[in-house]
Amino acid sequence: MSSGYQDRVVSLLEGSSKQQKTRPTVAVTHSPSHDLRTLRPAFHRLLEVMQPPMTKVIKRGDRVLLKPFLHHGRHSYPDSRLVSHPALIQVVMEALLDCGAQVMLGDEGSRSFASHTVPTSREWVHDLARRHDIALVSFAKSGARYVRSGLRFPRRYLLARAILDVDHVVNCANFQPHYVLGMSGAVKNIFNAVVGAGQSRLQQLFPQSMDLAKAIVDVCDVVRPSLSFLDLTSVRSSREVDEAHPVGLLLAGAEPSALDAVAVRAMGWDATRIPTLCAAECRRPGSTKLSNFGVVGLVEQLPDARCFDQVPVKHPATEKFYQRATRRLNHTILRPRPVINPITCTRCGDCARICPVNAIKSHGDSPPTIAHADCADCHLCLEACPTGAINTQFIGVSWALRRLTGRSLITN
Repeated sequence: MSSGYQDRVVSLLEGSSKQQKTRPTVAVTHSPSHDLRTLRPAFHRLLEVMQPPMTKVIKRGDRVLLKPFLHHGRHSYPDSRLVSHPALIQVVMEALLDCGAQVMLGDEGSRSFASHTVPTSREWVHDLARRHDIALVSFAKSGARYVRSGLRFPRRYLLARAILDVDHVVNCANFQPHYVLGMSGAVKNIFNAVVGAGQSRLQQLFPQSMDLAKAIVDVCDVVRPSLSFLDLTSVRSSREVDEAHPVGLLLAGAEPSALDAVAVRAMGWDATRIPTLCAAECRRPGSTKLSNFGVVGLVEQLPDARCFDQVPVKHPATEKFYQRATRRLNHTILRPRPVINPITCTRCGDCARICPVNAIKSHGDSPPTIAHADCADCHLCLEACPTGAINTQFIGVSWALRRLTGRSLITN
C-alpha cells in the first residue's frame, strides 16, 4: 500500500469517543455468546442506544431486505463462523417485524435452483425463514439490473433486484479475517449484491487489494444499507476455520465503514493495513475517524480484544502497463462466453428462467439461444443447467486469436 494512503489514514482510529449528537454514531454492547437467552437482551440494549433508532428508520409496511453473510459449500454451517449466526439473524428479524416491516431474507445463491431438495448445510437458513414466515430470496432468481458505478472503471455493476427494489437494506455482517482485504465486515458483506460471476470477475480485474477495495466500497455506497449490524461475539481464527475466539461485542449503526473501523480498533489491529478502510477514507476523508462520529454504549470500556495477530494482506507483484492491459482485455473484450450444447440440452428452460437480463430465449423443441450482445456473463445459467449443457467458449475475435495461437477454445 502506498505511503499516500497510509498518510491519509494514519489517525484513522484516533480521536474523541464521546457521543456526537449531530454526527453518525456506532453503538457497541457486550454480547457474550450466541445463546438467545444472552444474545436477545444484548441486542435490545444495542437498540436502546443506537442512533438513529431502528423505529425512526423502519416504518410500518416498509419492504426490508435483511442481508446476512451466507456461504456455499462445506463451511456454510454456523459454527464455522464464516457465516452470519442464525441467532443474530433471528433477533434482527424479530426487531424488524416488531416495526411492522415486510421482511425478506436475502441470499445471492442459485446453486439449488433446479433442485427440490435443500443441501443439509443450508437447512438452518430455510428453517429460520419458515419459522418466522419470511420469504427467502435468491438474488439470482430475483433478477438483476445494471446500475451505474461511481468509478471510471467498471462503469456499471449487475446488482440483484432483491436489493434494489426494496425500501431498506439491513446489513447483518460477520467479522472475520481476510487474506486479500485484511478483514471482512459490514462493507464487504454488501459486495454480494453483485450477482453471479460478477464478484469473481472484479477480483480478476483488480488483483491489487487496494483497487479491489475501491470497487467493494463503491458497491456498498451504491446499495447504501439503511442499518448495519456487525457480529464480533466470536471471531474465526486466521488459521483454522473451525477455531473461534470469543470477543464478546456487537456493533450497530448506519455507516458500514464506521462499524468496520470500530471493530478493527476493538481487535487492536492497524487500520492503515485494511484496504477497505483506506479506500473509504480516501473516498470520504474522515468517514472512518472516530473524532468525526460518536461511539455509544461501551464508550470507556471498549476493550482491546486482540485474540490473534492481524492477517497480513497479500500484495501481488506490480504489473507493467502491457500486462495490466492484456489482463483486462482477456477478462472483458476477449473473455469466454456461455454456449449451449444442443446435444446434451434437455430444453427444460431453467437457463432462460434464471437469466437476470433475459438474454436467453427458449424455442420449444429447439435448444435455447443466447444473445451474447445482451449477456451479462454472470454464469448463472451454468449453475442452473441440470445436465451441464452450458459451458464457456471463446467466440468471435477471441476465438480467432486463440485459434491463431493454438490455444484451447473451451474453458470448462
